[in-house]
Amino acid sequence: MLWEPPQSIEELNEPFKRSLQAWDSGSAYTFTIESAKTSAFIGRISIRKGETEGVWNLGFWTHPEHQRQGYMTEAAKVIIEFGFTVLDADRIEAYHALWNTGSEKVLKNVGMKFVRYIPQGFQKHGKWVDENLLTIEREAFQALKEI
Repeated sequence: MLWEPPQSIEELNEPFKRSLQAWDSGSAYTFTIESAKTSAFIGRISIRKGETEGVWNLGFWTHPEHQRQGYMTEAAKVIIEFGFTVLDADRIEAYHALWNTGSEKVLKNVGMKFVRYIPQGFQKHGKWVDENLLTIEREAFQALKEI
C-alpha cells in the first residue's frame, strides 16, 4: 500500500469522508468485502476514474488472514464487470509492486495483461518501489465473457 495502516479509528474519518464524496461525485467507488458465511472482513476493493477519459483504475487490499483463497479474484471479476457495464469504461488498469506476486496473480486471473514496467512507481519509506502496469480493454473483457 502507498499509505501506512491507521493507528486509531479516528485516523479513518477523513479517508471515509473522501470515499463518500468520491462516490457521490462518480469519481471512485470503494467496496468492503466480507465473507458470505461469517461476515468476516476480507478486504477492500475500489475502482477510480483515471486521468484519461474512459480509463478506470482498479485497486484492492486483502486481509492477510484471507489471502490466497480466491476472494480477491472473485471480487475483482465483479468490479471489472461493473467498470465495463455500469461505468462504461474503455480500459481498466491496475498497478502492482513487483514484489507483490499475489496481486499480480489476481490481475492476470481476471484477464489483465502486462503493459509496462515502471522502475520508480511510488515511494515508500523514502525508497522507490518498482511497479508493473496491467490493463484489460473492453474488447478483451467481452471476449472473456463469451468463453
